[in-house]
Amino acid sequence: MKGYRLNPDREYVDKIITGTLKKNGHCPSVDELLHSAKYLKEIDVVVAILTGMGADGSEEARLLNQQNENVLFIGESEETAVVYGMPKQLKLKVPKTEEYPL
Repeated sequence: MKGYRLNPDREYVDKIITGTLKKNGHCPSVDELLHSAKYLKEIDVVVAILTGMGADGSEEARLLNQQNENVLFIGESEETAVVYGMPKQLKLKVPKTEEYPL
């Protein structure tokens, strides 16, 4: 299997550091990260969402699931998540999400 590595250019990194690269008000953004995963067609993709507030990542996870049904989605269970917002939204948008306690 080929090896892949994230190697963004300096302009992209600067936008993350300065907060000018926002998606739905978040920087860094899980939605932005998952949006980039749609280009990974030759490797297995696993998405893991742990404790967190809000729904960041859930919409792009839904779109990624529509595009590639082989993606494995994992969410932290409600019993161990300090804040169950992001894992809950992932489960609502991608019902096949497997939940596990940490």
